[in-house]
Amino acid sequence: MKRNSQRIVQLKHTLARGRENLCERVKALRGARPLEAVSAPGDVMDLAKSLVDAETHASLIERAERQLAEIDYALIRLDDGEYGVCRDCGEDIPFERLKVIPSALYCVGCQSRDAEHARSRGV
Repeated sequence: MKRNSQRIVQLKHTLARGRENLCERVKALRGARPLEAVSAPGDVMDLAKSLVDAETHASLIERAERQLAEIDYALIRLDDGEYGVCRDCGEDIPFERLKVIPSALYCVGCQSRDAEHARSRGV
C-alpha cells in the first residue's frame, strides 16, 4: 500500500482493536465449557445434542484463533511494509476493502478469480 500515514494509522488501529476483541472472545470461549457429553443414562438425542454443542464450541474457538493469526500476520506485514499489497498481482489493495477486511491478502479481482477457480475444481 502506498504510504499514506493517516490510512496506515487507521488500519493499524482497526487491526489492534480487532485483535483485542478476538483475544477476549477466545478467552471467554475457553472459559465457558460446553456441557460435557452425557455419559450416564440419557436418551440418544441428549447425547447427540451435547456432542454437537461441544463440537460447535470447539469450532468457534478454532475460527477465532484463525482470525487472530490472520490479524497477527497483517500486523507483521504492516511493520514490514508489505501490508495492503495483493499477494497475487502486487497491486495495492483498495483502502475501502482493507477497512472491511483488514487482514485481506488479495485484491477483489484476484480473490474472485481464486474463488471461481476453486468452485470450478469443486473445492
